[in-house]
Amino acid sequence: MMNDGELAHRLTHPSYEVEKTYMAEVPGPVKPATLRRLMSGVELEDGPVKVHKVRITDTLGARAVLEIVLHEGRKHVVRRLLEEVGHPVSRLVRTQYGAVRLGHQRPGTVRRLTSSEVAELYKVVDL
Repeated sequence: MMNDGELAHRLTHPSYEVEKTYMAEVPGPVKPATLRRLMSGVELEDGPVKVHKVRITDTLGARAVLEIVLHEGRKHVVRRLLEEVGHPVSRLVRTQYGAVRLGHQRPGTVRRLTSSEVAELYKVVDL
């Protein structure tokens, strides 16, 4: 929720390439070839998706945790992307939006951004 329509537009429009960072738990192991495929782009039913960054942050037995950074936010894009490469998501958490780290909030809760976080959001979209 925000009170600046232009900022909201720029934060969500793909042309501004605001980074969205996610942690996804998937069946492992995840092969290096899969990571390369994510980086080079995957064709989904609504168009291609290219991951800006991806890395394996942890392995939990037969599960792996991936950190994924995208510049777009199509509906369920992370889940659909990982499903397409053979790693359906069992748990997904957005951890960062632009320069704002989201922390450990409970689903459905909100918090006020600090003035420095707001300034960083304006900066990332050239406002």
